[in-house]
Amino acid sequence: MISTRIIHLHLRAIDSGRLPPWIGPALRGLVARRFKDSVCHFPEPQRSQQWRYCSGCPYMARCAYGQMFEPDLSLASDQLPGQAEPIRPVVIEGLGTAPPVVEPGSPLWLRMTFIGPASAIDLAPFLETTLNALAEKGLGPDQVRFSAGGQSMEPQELTLSSDDLPQSPDQQPGTIDRLRIELTSPLFLRQEGRWLTQPTFGDLFRAALRTVGQSFAAYSTRLPADFAALKHVASQVASGPHTFEPFTQPRFSSRTKQAWDQHGVIGAGEFHLVPLSLLPWLAWAGRWHVGTHRVAGAGGWRIVLE
Repeated sequence: MISTRIIHLHLRAIDSGRLPPWIGPALRGLVARRFKDSVCHFPEPQRSQQWRYCSGCPYMARCAYGQMFEPDLSLASDQLPGQAEPIRPVVIEGLGTAPPVVEPGSPLWLRMTFIGPASAIDLAPFLETTLNALAEKGLGPDQVRFSAGGQSMEPQELTLSSDDLPQSPDQQPGTIDRLRIELTSPLFLRQEGRWLTQPTFGDLFRAALRTVGQSFAAYSTRLPADFAALKHVASQVASGPHTFEPFTQPRFSSRTKQAWDQHGVIGAGEFHLVPLSLLPWLAWAGRWHVGTHRVAGAGGWRIVLE
């Protein structure tokens, strides 16, 4: 069983200025760095030199930053073959596509998803750090600052049990005639050394299995699912019309001082005769996000039954 806490923050711009279409990387970088600085036991410059990465830190087991952003594989309950590191139990995303230019008072909604052990952490210091960082430094090339915008939504508390996930295709018989998967953020999936720009249902479902399966292996117990059979039936699902198109956005890492272009996909796809047994996996993976850069909000989706 894995618990999930979802928190929404309503913000308003203090300044006018430009924002990138996908603010996730800027938001994640600003907030994570500020939070690490506020809780890390090691002083500067030791923190920025010896402990740029948290792996091996003796304080990891009781460090909120480490548990959220750089979890230690040795502290996970289990791991899957080929899993190099535990899946990160936090997703920070801006909802929707940011306008190219915002003005003072422009609204912005953030959604923060905390999975497994991260859902049990006292989040008040993290949320305070987030609001302070956005008010002091801001986002985008013009460092647009934001303040709390007033009324927000009540936190959501959700629980996923292994019993909620069909462990084989025939555990829940039946099919859905038509299903849409609508990406709510850019999706970054690699296959055979290339970034996918027109993912199939099988591509999306395999990514869903990785997110959900690795989360249970790390933070609960390994699922007894017939992954091969589930992937096989997913590979047989036929694709219909789609609006998938390439997405590219420059990225710069303040930690490694490297710049590169991110290549992904945005849009939606329609699929036919989808087995009902696959739906719970898809629904939870869309909530927890899949693929590369999921901590920054990439790889989210919603499913629409038509």
